[in-house]
Amino acid sequence: MHQKTKLAIGVFLFVLLFFPLPKSNPETKFGFSEPKQVESILRRVCFDCHSNETKWPFYTYVFPASYLVYKHVEEGRDELNFSDWDSFPEKKKVRLTNDIIEQIEEGEMPPWDYKLLHPSSLITNEELEILKEWANQKETL
Repeated sequence: MHQKTKLAIGVFLFVLLFFPLPKSNPETKFGFSEPKQVESILRRVCFDCHSNETKWPFYTYVFPASYLVYKHVEEGRDELNFSDWDSFPEKKKVRLTNDIIEQIEEGEMPPWDYKLLHPSSLITNEELEILKEWANQKETL
């Protein structure tokens, strides 16, 4: 790679530092009304990307981490937003609870990079069983 190309890339990356992506937490209109034990687990493990209650730590203000986190949150909210949970019909909640269990069991959620920076997001076997029981109860309604 030529020196001018390297310099141009460096300048471009430096300039990106001064154009942060928007970090917002839209108003929560509906909420998440489920058993406290389930809510506690999901808040700790999922809510940063899958709710309107995202915590934006210091590294979310520095490129390229800012871009990666922004995309995670944007995609997470689009896929499942727990802040809208109480507005979902029961059939959708059943499907989503099963999807949640499947994603956790397959190791897809939480993502490896989130677990790396947030070791408290690791789910124990006991917590997974609590979530499975919750999902099973949803199916029997």
